[in-house]
Amino acid sequence: ACAFCCQDIFYCVFWLFHNLIPPPTVRSRAELEHEALIDGNLATEANLIILDTLEIVVQTVSLTESKESILGGVLKTLLHSMACNQSALYLQHCFATQRALVSKFPELLFEEETEQCADLCLRLLRHCSSSIGTIRSHASASLYLLMRQNFEIGNNFARVKMQVTMSLSSLVGTSQNFNEEFLRRSLKTILTYAEEDLELRETTFPDQVQDLVFNLHMILSDTVKMKEHQEDPEMLIDLMYRIAKGYQTSPDLRLTWLQNMAGKHSERSNHAESAQCLVHSAALVAEYLSMLEDRKYLPVGCVTFQNISSNVLEESAVSDDVVSPDEEGICSGKYFTEAGLVGLLEQAAASFSM
Repeated sequence: ACAFCCQDIFYCVFWLFHNLIPPPTVRSRAELEHEALIDGNLATEANLIILDTLEIVVQTVSLTESKESILGGVLKTLLHSMACNQSALYLQHCFATQRALVSKFPELLFEEETEQCADLCLRLLRHCSSSIGTIRSHASASLYLLMRQNFEIGNNFARVKMQVTMSLSSLVGTSQNFNEEFLRRSLKTILTYAEEDLELRETTFPDQVQDLVFNLHMILSDTVKMKEHQEDPEMLIDLMYRIAKGYQTSPDLRLTWLQNMAGKHSERSNHAESAQCLVHSAALVAEYLSMLEDRKYLPVGCVTFQNISSNVLEESAVSDDVVSPDEEGICSGKYFTEAGLVGLLEQAAASFSM
């Protein structure tokens, strides 16, 4: 019924555009601006109606046995809408719905839809760098409550901490259209929330938030260096390599930066170099996957790939300060799975072919 309702909304919008809006003629600037305003209001109204429909779906299925799959679909819809160009009015309501959903069903995000947890962190960080103050404040509140709810489950928010750090690394390494200064302001807001949260003042939560914010500021400092070399791609790749090397003992972050490097090489049609970065990514995943899953048909680690490149031995997890993949939040991304390993190898093979 909800699907039909959403379809009806889109059909109405389609009919309005094709029947109520006159064919294009020569119009003044004022008329064009007025038409753009009407189109924007119509898009916002349609999105708000869909948001109301999703709220009804959540209320209806919350008491049913099959709620997990339906709520997962609701979360996917919210994440998709956050990724689109939306009005500030819609985003404020969307963030409120997202906060309510995570608050009512925390296990949905932290236990069942873990990949969507990573997507949500990335979406929220993007909006934390918005030039519009109201969007930044709502995104900061959502990100802080995400940390808080994860902490309340087990006195630690390692999963969200790792996902946020990886998301920022990905954002820094691949996106050119986010504002570093606005993002720093949002991080300061999150730190203020933690310091003034009376309920958790006597716990380790404020210190953990402070450590996370410090690490995020360090990643943003790398951004400044990267911006200085945007016009020098070889120097940029060299800098990304050094940043990846700095995360040698943090497999999730190293993997993120290896993939950032692969993406940059691919943009310049350096397919062989991109493939080498992907082989390193696969070797890294194989190294930690062998610790997580004892399956004879899986590679025993990075040594399996040394015939492709002897450099993959850099991914060996043998030093004393290497983290254990059994720790909460470590190696929990989608690539540290059998399917993730196969996917990286397929990408590498495709790049080598090109």
